[in-house]
Amino acid sequence: MGILSDISWDKLEEILARVTEVSLDSGIADSGSTTVIRDSTKGWATNMWTDATAHCIVGGIEYVRRIASNTANAITVDTALGAACASGSEYAV
Repeated sequence: MGILSDISWDKLEEILARVTEVSLDSGIADSGSTTVIRDSTKGWATNMWTDATAHCIVGGIEYVRRIASNTANAITVDTALGAACASGSEYAV
């Protein structure tokens, strides 16, 4: 059989989700930490991003985490990133 026969259904779903993923919002952080991404240009409704996925690129590495909560201009992730998503870091939801 082909290469797909060697991939579990769960892994195939994950791969397809990444390929078809579309960002709902994105920007450049103006401050943050390993658990918070701040962008003062945003005006989100409180907790509108809860359970969505946040992507933050720091030093060429993409960190992906589940969003625990958000305020009008800050996203809090459920697990610390490997590096601070600080000023100048690109992010997407």
